[in-house]
Amino acid sequence: QEAEENHDRKPWLKRDQKREEREVKQLMEDEGIVDLTEAEKEALTTLDLLTGKPLRDDVFHFAVPMCAPYSALNGVQLKVKMLPGTLRRGKALKQAQSVFLLSLSKEFSDSPQTVARLRELLRSIPEADELQTIMGNVRVQAAGLQEATKKSKSKKSKK
Repeated sequence: QEAEENHDRKPWLKRDQKREEREVKQLMEDEGIVDLTEAEKEALTTLDLLTGKPLRDDVFHFAVPMCAPYSALNGVQLKVKMLPGTLRRGKALKQAQSVFLLSLSKEFSDSPQTVARLRELLRSIPEADELQTIMGNVRVQAAGLQEATKKSKSKKSKK
């Protein structure tokens, strides 16, 4: 008798679950959240989880220095162009970092917590790893480079 009662309840439960799943799916679509299928989830690799253009509500775990052709970095937010020149690696690294920090404060000006977290991540990259990424005898070219060097020089003169 109990088995018959449970059998009678199951269609109602399944119908309620399906309705709830449809409601959740509709809410996610309204919010712009895409749910991946199981096959898509399995196909993801660690590299697929990395982004070059983070959003304001993203959670940041680490930063990765990289060197690539400038055209390949089309969607990357923090980038500088390295051209043949006379700067050594350390000096070029300092210039690139100052440009990155300046562009971070401009990009995420409305979210000081995000800026603080990204600065912390940029500074947490071991200098040896950064120096290995950069070529020697270069010059740095980027939007805001002059402004960044002026700010770094003014900070040095205040000390």
